[in-house]
Amino acid sequence: MKVTVQTIKWSVVASFIFLILAYVFSGNDCNSDNFFGALCSGIFSSLLVVILCEISRYRSLKVDTGQCIYDINVNLFITLSIMKKILKDHIEHKTEIKNDMLDYFVDNFKKGKKDLESIDYTTFMSSKNSLMRKYTYIKQNYAWNRIFGMQDLN
Repeated sequence: MKVTVQTIKWSVVASFIFLILAYVFSGNDCNSDNFFGALCSGIFSSLLVVILCEISRYRSLKVDTGQCIYDINVNLFITLSIMKKILKDHIEHKTEIKNDMLDYFVDNFKKGKKDLESIDYTTFMSSKNSLMRKYTYIKQNYAWNRIFGMQDLN
């Protein structure tokens, strides 16, 4: 998403520059047969098409990335719920908890953490309540040791 946002921003700047150049080279007259004016007008209109396509792509990527973040978090929540149930059952029945019993779940959490860290979620503008700020906060401050009572899972 970062590349798409940068492409949109640069395309807007470039299209504005070519709009000004088209106006300057046309001699302030729309009926002029100036080659450079026509060339700049063509470049400007092409950049407008690029901007519209990139905005459409950005919106699609934003929805897909949000869904991906949601799916990863649901998977982590389900894994944590299963771990809680297993541990609760062992505590209630006073059975021994084997050292390797929760290895699968810990590995699942490691994978989920890496998946969340690898997601590129970039927005045009940041606001106080944006998903990006919340996502960045969770990504930087996720307390793995509080969940498991152990050191970081890296």
